Amino acid sequence: MMEFFKRNNALRAILTLIIGLILLFASGFIRYRADITESYRNSFPPAVGAALKKLPPLEIDIHLRKSDSRLVDYRREFLDRLLLVKRNVKVVFPDSGTYGLFVYRVKKNSTWISDSTFSNSPEEAFSIISTLSGIKIPQTDVTDYPGYPLVVERERLWYLKFVYYLLLPLLGLAIWIKRRIP
Repeated sequence: MMEFFKRNNALRAILTLIIGLILLFASGFIRYRADITESYRNSFPPAVGAALKKLPPLEIDIHLRKSDSRLVDYRREFLDRLLLVKRNVKVVFPDSGTYGLFVYRVKKNSTWISDSTFSNSPEEAFSIISTLSGIKIPQTDVTDYPGYPLVVERERLWYLKFVYYLLLPLLGLAIWIKRRIP
């Protein structure tokens, strides 16, 4: 009887821990993001990510309203991907200044060097950040991802035939027989 209570308390503690972690993630108190797609759809390619990790401290001032469509595009194509690789980037939305301006600041040798642009394209941002920091960031157009559809080589076609024409029907037959026999 004591084992039941010990096991019940352990299950209750584990369930409480899981629910607590879910609430912390859902509230935004703990933030964890990762891109697990094969095509790097939500992040930069590995070569670009490696170059971005080498960057010195970076600050970005964005002179746009949060409802502006250019900011939405900028976030989707550049900023969210940058923050996935380099989490200590300081992003500021100042109330004053020239509307539509993006100001990039890089800390180099204990001084901040800055440059600005009105373009929200990732290529322009990479160009400015690369110039300020002195770190070459590779082009993002080239990808190693072969894409879909998956073409099966003739040598491996027998494996698919084996799985789909023999293994799966036998598995289905075994489940059907097991359910029929009391």
